[in-house]
Amino acid sequence: QRQRRRRRRKQKKKRPRTPQEDPPSPARSNDPSTSRATPSLSEKRSRQTESEIAVESASASSLPLPHRVIAGFQKTPLRCAAMSEWAPDSAIDLLRQQLDTEGYVLIRGLLPVECVTRARARILRQLLFEGVLTSAGSEAAEASDMKSRGPEEQHDKNAKEEKMEQQQEKKEKNDEQNSDIPSDRLSQEWLDEESMVGLMDRQELAREPEVSALLEHERLFAMSARLMGGTAVVTLPFKWLRGVKHGQFTGVHADRVYFQGVRYPMLTSWIPLGEVSPQLGGLAVLPGTHRCAAFSSLRASYGSSQVGTDGLQSGWERELTTDPDLASSRHGLHWHTAHFRPGDVVFFGPWLFHMSTTNSTKDRLRLSCDCRWIRRPDKS
Repeated sequence: QRQRRRRRRKQKKKRPRTPQEDPPSPARSNDPSTSRATPSLSEKRSRQTESEIAVESASASSLPLPHRVIAGFQKTPLRCAAMSEWAPDSAIDLLRQQLDTEGYVLIRGLLPVECVTRARARILRQLLFEGVLTSAGSEAAEASDMKSRGPEEQHDKNAKEEKMEQQQEKKEKNDEQNSDIPSDRLSQEWLDEESMVGLMDRQELAREPEVSALLEHERLFAMSARLMGGTAVVTLPFKWLRGVKHGQFTGVHADRVYFQGVRYPMLTSWIPLGEVSPQLGGLAVLPGTHRCAAFSSLRASYGSSQVGTDGLQSGWERELTTDPDLASSRHGLHWHTAHFRPGDVVFFGPWLFHMSTTNSTKDRLRLSCDCRWIRRPDKS
């Protein structure tokens, strides 16, 4: 019996595979006539027809959900899909179509990194001077973090750091002041403080030359005008500067409730002032909610509601803020977010429902700013 079993095993090994059994080969041809370069993001989008993009939008519920974040008052992780990404030189017709279909458009690298760096440095230095941030810097925190790691974790961390060295050197060359940019880690006093850092009323900080040069950059004017039909635009002088610390977030809302009196087409540009991961409290949007039938009654009722005197939490949609996952369980919609980098900008309209994820870091401050753009009315 043992011999028969051995013979059977040898026969199986010698038996050639049928075409159905052969796994797909990962090898690529070296023949220049058959090999093709991977198309860029804008090239892929430019090949899509309007119907294809509509189908892609309609099948959003089948998208992979790579991000697990805490959001709203919900304590269990919320699974988010990745935002669609566009290049600054993408065809304007496709950008407008994305904005019309999904309600938002994420443009990677629209703003110069050095401008973001200067604006971020100016804000952090002021907060350091006021005692909001620690003067120890991130290096001390990293050192204490390394002590708590095991040998294997330290090895993995060192390997990752080596891969990031070249990228870090490029970032440092963008601005000579990078070396003395304060850490974004909060001081112990502010870690114990329950109140918000409160940058919304710091308009004098938003008007600092380094900051205003970023928030009113010519590329923002140009892109806003292109997205709204190619006409001239104006930006509201008030800037929604935000500093979000551990455990804080912005609840689910649509900007329309804050701008009931605005009669002209309006866009919001959300600008991360530095690298913002989903865990640090980045923007999350609910695509299609500016026009889908499932949210029509909510747009009619909530959209006509009056915002309270605080102008902040009183504008939140309470049910979705309490449980953001209701969008998926009730309507089959998924929240979208991204790992934002300096220079990225997200544009969206006043009826799109959005929020921020919760800052789940231990002591870091998330910096961002919202700017509003209105199409200039025709003088005629």
